[in-house]
Amino acid sequence: MKQLRRKADLFAASNGLAEYADRYVVAEIDGRDSSVTFLNGLKLYAGQFSGGEERTALQRRVQIRETIRTHLRRERELYSRGVKVLSLFFIDEVSKYRLYDGDSGSGRSGEYAKMFEEEYVAVAEAFRREIDDPAYRAYLDGIDARETHQGYFSIDRRKGRQARFVEGKIDRKSRTSSDADAYDLIMRDKERLLSLDEPVRFLFSPALREVGQLMCSRSVC
Repeated sequence: MKQLRRKADLFAASNGLAEYADRYVVAEIDGRDSSVTFLNGLKLYAGQFSGGEERTALQRRVQIRETIRTHLRRERELYSRGVKVLSLFFIDEVSKYRLYDGDSGSGRSGEYAKMFEEEYVAVAEAFRREIDDPAYRAYLDGIDARETHQGYFSIDRRKGRQARFVEGKIDRKSRTSSDADAYDLIMRDKERLLSLDEPVRFLFSPALREVGQLMCSRSVC
């Protein structure tokens, strides 16, 4: 992710994305109400998106892409020291990551999961050309895009059904430690999660409603 200051031009910072051509220059940053005002008069608050569905989807895709790039750079630095890097995405709805609208009890990938896998493949392929460390290259080559992300949500296991990711509103008595392996890995088996032998490096978790309907991300190690 990029940090922008006053007078920063989003068109230049995004390498010329057409969506930012209309005077998306930072005119004011106000910490009192967590807002940013641009020269074109648009004022946005923390967690707010502007534009139609296509622009919103593009913004989220760019966020995913930049987080993957930041992750790989950091990972490359720390791999030789045996330190694993984890990156966390905060999202607005569980259904954007995992859908349960078919016959499959295990669900299928939602919008963000598909975006992630597409961007991961593209970014990792470009990043491989920069790698001069055979050991790290072998590590990167050994991880599949579908295996390196998981959800960090509440779990609902109903009688006769597989466990499912759900929004964090269910009664505590309904929650169990299985959806399986994903829930156990993230909530209980921290030692395994932090091992370089475990392919999961990117986690998706719901954002607090007070923060707003958004996707944001951060990398930790």
